[in-house]
Amino acid sequence: MLFSYFSEIKNRIILLLLTWISTFYICYTYKEILLFVFIKPSLIISKLNNVYFITTNITEIFTTYINLASFISNQIFLVFFLNHLIIFISPGLYKFEKNTLKQIIFFGLIFWYLSILLLYYIIFPFSWNFFFNFQQTISNNQLHLYFEAKLSEYLNFFILLLKLSTFNCQILTLLFIYINSVKNNLIFIKKYKKFIYFFIFISATILTPPDVISQLLLGIYIIFFYETIIILIIIKNIISNLFNKVTN
Repeated sequence: MLFSYFSEIKNRIILLLLTWISTFYICYTYKEILLFVFIKPSLIISKLNNVYFITTNITEIFTTYINLASFISNQIFLVFFLNHLIIFISPGLYKFEKNTLKQIIFFGLIFWYLSILLLYYIIFPFSWNFFFNFQQTISNNQLHLYFEAKLSEYLNFFILLLKLSTFNCQILTLLFIYINSVKNNLIFIKKYKKFIYFFIFISATILTPPDVISQLLLGIYIIFFYETIIILIIIKNIISNLFNKVTN
């Protein structure tokens, strides 16, 4: 019995390694397309048409492609790792534990996808435009400073914002599971709603650049999903109660 467990773990590790290697190979093959996808958010609302990137090291372009392919491969590897982990441990879980784990994974993936969309179309374009505006302001005041974006630093900045956006959106996953676990939590959340809103805007301030409009947009966006989660849970509880009354 113990040997079969070790054999299954070995097979899953081999599959995960093959997944990472194959994903890395595909990402590196289409590295130019992926790099453009990462650069595109800086062009969404940018008013400058001469955006370009520089490199200061002969190996910088190569290492940037390697880091880009590695980052994407790690993200896909994480999804497959969670899938293998759930399949491996699910036979030893109770039914309610399986349902809770499925909810965590399901909503975690949804909020992970939403965090990517949020970063790609809102956070990063506003951040890029906000910092570029300093160059235009200084130029208008007859003090000419020219910004030349370094390719590797741009990619590191994008990945950092993506990690922060993912972390903040995953808080919504934990919040959903917490609200859904105990019905009395709705009373607690209603009582301390102003403190929760304050925490949301603090998170938005940390995530976005020091721009009031960006902070308000992100805070309102998170509050919208926060209130949507509460409404969905209330509707779910009402439907569950009605179903229980009908069946009883």
